[in-house]
Amino acid sequence: MWCLCSQLVTEDATWSKKLKGYLASEWNIIDVIYLSMIFVAFGLSTIGSFREVSRILYGMVTLLLWLRVIRLYQVSSGHVTSLACSILAFGYFTRPLGRLGPLWIMMRKMFKEMLIFITVLLVFLLGYGICTIALIFTQEQLKEKPLTDTLEFVVLIPSLQMFGELFLETLVES
Repeated sequence: MWCLCSQLVTEDATWSKKLKGYLASEWNIIDVIYLSMIFVAFGLSTIGSFREVSRILYGMVTLLLWLRVIRLYQVSSGHVTSLACSILAFGYFTRPLGRLGPLWIMMRKMFKEMLIFITVLLVFLLGYGICTIALIFTQEQLKEKPLTDTLEFVVLIPSLQMFGELFLETLVES
């Protein structure tokens, strides 16, 4: 915002040329968008019925600010669209982008290996959770329990048991 004001005041060109020159960069356009969204969200947050809309706008502002921070990892100046594509999908969209920084390239390459690890981990955790629930509870007990409790036993408890929390009280009671 300070750059916009200082550029508009110090140069000798007309206001429209100054504004057009400032908005030539896509990052300056993003700055103007998120600043205007902040003011609109603040105005809507003062009205009681529009608080949810203002929260959504604040979330979008956070996303735009995150895009701005990601720009620091770029090696050379690239396009906003290529950067947004690389954020949204590591694998397919970032193959042709050679301009991104080394940290970003490393994260993209590690993402595939991480997905394989998480898939194997989920297979074992879900298998253990389903087996545990089948051994501990009878069919009648499972019908009485709400779905959230069943999902907790299948997903949450095995993942926490992996880190050492055994839930012995719950398992002994059951």
